Amino acid sequence: MAIWSRLTTCVSRCKIWTAAVSIRSRSSWARAMSNRVRALSRSVERFPIGDEALLIVAPVGDIAELEREATEEELLSLEGITSPHRRAERLSWRRALRSVEGDAEIEYEEQGAPIIKNSQYKHISVSHCRDRVAVLLSVRECGVDIECRDRRFSAIAERYLSAEEYLVAERERIDCQTMLAIAWSAKEAVYKLLRREGVDLRRDMRIEAISTEQQSIVVEACGERVDLRYILDCDHQIVYTIKKEDHNIE
Repeated sequence: MAIWSRLTTCVSRCKIWTAAVSIRSRSSWARAMSNRVRALSRSVERFPIGDEALLIVAPVGDIAELEREATEEELLSLEGITSPHRRAERLSWRRALRSVEGDAEIEYEEQGAPIIKNSQYKHISVSHCRDRVAVLLSVRECGVDIECRDRRFSAIAERYLSAEEYLVAERERIDCQTMLAIAWSAKEAVYKLLRREGVDLRRDMRIEAISTEQQSIVVEACGERVDLRYILDCDHQIVYTIKKEDHNIE
């Protein structure tokens, strides 16, 4: 009961949180990545992850401009999407992908997840927030999530975070809003990695560890360990994971 009380207090405080919170990036990798994300403007940014993956981050463009530039196949992929912003999100990540993998072909699973073909990468994961899209390309299965950091994660915290998981934040002295934010993105990235129906973010996943030094997260999901990396700046956060042959790690 005491643990749950602390979490409830934390969530209540987060509901009146208005200022962006940042974590000082202490590792050279974290500083480099965070600085590049912070510098995003209108350009498409590319972040190589070793020799096996590429993270692409781009702005959500103007829908009229995007539709003028889109290929016939990309316009056909908008069938059934009526919201202008949702259409802009779809075309923005397709344009970002085209700038890197011009010959790549995209198909969609029944659940809507994209599948990449005719590319040096075998797997793709896509995410978008209010003003940015993220595309993760990898030779192995992967998952990515991007979010605006001013999103009210406290409003949905009980759907994905247990009281026990908040103890992880206490051990690392992570503030409440940051914990709620990166926990959500971590579980969203894992959900995309697993691609299993019926997986519940709270019941089937648990945050085991967070390192602010390495900007890394460990999640136990459906009996498996999943390792993730995260990138923060004042406005956005990105969490991603890439599956290795023996386990998941960046």
